[in-house]
Amino acid sequence: MQKPVTFGLGVAILVGLALGASPVRGESIAGVCPDGSAFIVQTRGSAPCPNARFVHPSNLPPLRPELLPKPYMWYVDQQQRDTNNPYYLVEQANRMRALRAQQQQASRGRADSRARYPDGTAPVSAPAPLQVPGLELDERELGDMVKLIALRQSLAPATLDVKDAHGNDQLRIRFAHSGGFESRVLEALGSDASEQRVLAFYARATAKTDFHPNFLVVQDGRTFRPDKSTPEEVGLLVGEAGRLDAGLLVMGYFLIPARFDPSRPTEIYWNDRSLVTTLRP
Repeated sequence: MQKPVTFGLGVAILVGLALGASPVRGESIAGVCPDGSAFIVQTRGSAPCPNARFVHPSNLPPLRPELLPKPYMWYVDQQQRDTNNPYYLVEQANRMRALRAQQQQASRGRADSRARYPDGTAPVSAPAPLQVPGLELDERELGDMVKLIALRQSLAPATLDVKDAHGNDQLRIRFAHSGGFESRVLEALGSDASEQRVLAFYARATAKTDFHPNFLVVQDGRTFRPDKSTPEEVGLLVGEAGRLDAGLLVMGYFLIPARFDPSRPTEIYWNDRSLVTTLRP
């Protein structure tokens, strides 16, 4: 009769290791050296360089950020501010429904007035409700602004043509920098010209589509996203954000920090589309 086989403690440990068990290890420590190289070690004292910047391994920046299709800081910004990220949709859904209901109620209470400006012959929506005292533009001034933005394209092209999945035109967005308009906006806002710059824009729908001033500016690895909920960063002079019928126009401005130089190449994003322009050549 064969006797049962027994294992000692040491054999049991060896068998456990052979089956895939491993000793428990502490959390790894990652970082970046001044020369740009990255490392992952078990203790801070094991860092391969002095003055290392320690970071969680999941937040290590890419070693070759210049190979990314978009600047690395754009991705970091998008993680927290991308309104299309499903992570934030849960709490935003009810707020969006409430906002839509308010907009529909306000629209029913206003007359559906229309005007024409020198942007072809397309009708545009009526002037937006006053947001900032001192920025009341009459019909002639609004028409001049549309002209100015259009004429600036010959000197500083900054046009973004948005098409649908079938290649059909949906929206045209144009940007421009004007020293005179910038001074007027900053004066109305009580802002310092040494701290902020003002970019003008208009968006004209060529088909029924949605438009919200979701802008992001990138220059030399720096990024800035103006807050569309405050007139101190984004303001509308004509029209309203939301659903646009074909031919309707939304015109306004947004502010960026003065460290962004309009005389140097600048990348401007609207949602996931972008253009590179020198607004003041």
